[in-house]
This record gives sequence, structure tokens and C-alpha cells, in this order.
Amino acid sequence: MSTPAPTEGDGVISLSPVESPMSNPADISPNVANLLITESAGSLQASNRNSRGVFDAVMGALAGTVQTNFAEVGVLEGRSVSGVLGTPLASPTVKTA
Repeated sequence: MSTPAPTEGDGVISLSPVESPMSNPADISPNVANLLITESAGSLQASNRNSRGVFDAVMGALAGTVQTNFAEVGVLEGRSVSGVLGTPLASPTVKTA
């Protein structure tokens, strides 16, 4: 079988298959193949479960922080709230004399 030589600049790369003694697929028993697939699926499920656990912990911490930030009034917020609440509700007066 002859493979045509590649031509420069035609935009196509042609690769010919290389025969190798290692190119034959591995012949494993159905039991071993089933065990490998089962173990891989179990590892994926365990990884997903661990990732969900970390996500739940982080989201719980964020929710707690947000709740604490809304519940506590800081020094600056307290001064501004007291200034607003301390403002009289009467209309401004004009100084005469």
C-alpha cells in the first residue's frame, strides 16, 4: 500500500496508520471490565457527593454571614440611623430679627 506524499500548502495533513505490536486492544475478562466500570462509577459518585458537601458547607457559611451582617448595626450605620431618627419632623423655621 503506497501513501501519497504530502504536498506543502494544500491545507490538508494526511497521516498514515502505523502498525505497532501495541496497537492491539487489551483482552480482559468481562468480570475485570465490569469491576473497572463499577469502580469508576463509584469514584465519580463519591467525588460528586464530596463536592456537594463542600458546596453546602460554604453556602451555609455565606448565608450565616449575610444574616449576621443584616442583624447587626455597625458604628457608622448606627450614627446615620440615629441622625435620621433625631431629625425633627417640623418644618424649618425662618429666623427673624
